[in-house]
Amino acid sequence: MATFSPESSLQHLMNDLHQREKALAKQLVAFEALRQDVVALQRRSPTDAQARQRLDGLSRAMGGELAPMNERLRQCAEKLMAELQVLEAVFQAGAGAATGKAESKRKSSQRGQKYI
Repeated sequence: MATFSPESSLQHLMNDLHQREKALAKQLVAFEALRQDVVALQRRSPTDAQARQRLDGLSRAMGGELAPMNERLRQCAEKLMAELQVLEAVFQAGAGAATGKAESKRKSSQRGQKYI
C-alpha cells in the first residue's frame, strides 16, 4: 500500500519538471540550430537562388505547417511556467511549515526543562 507524503509528492513533481526541462532544452537546441541555418540562408540569398528558394519555402511553412508546432511549444512553455510557480508555492509553504514546527518544538522543549 502506497502512502502519500508531501515529500514524495514533491519529489515526483521535481522529477517530472526535470524531465520536461530536459525535453525543452533539446527543443531549444534544435530551434537555435534552425535559427542559425536561416541566418546563413539570409546571408547567401542575395546571390544564391537556391538559398532564396529555401527561404521562400520556410516562410510558407512558418505560416502553415510549422504554426501548430509553434503553438504547441508556446503552450508547453506556459505549462512549465505554471508548474514552476506551483513548485515555488509548495517550497514556500514547506519552508513556512518547517519553521513553524521548529518553533513549536523549541517552545515545548523549553517548557519541559526544570531549572535548579
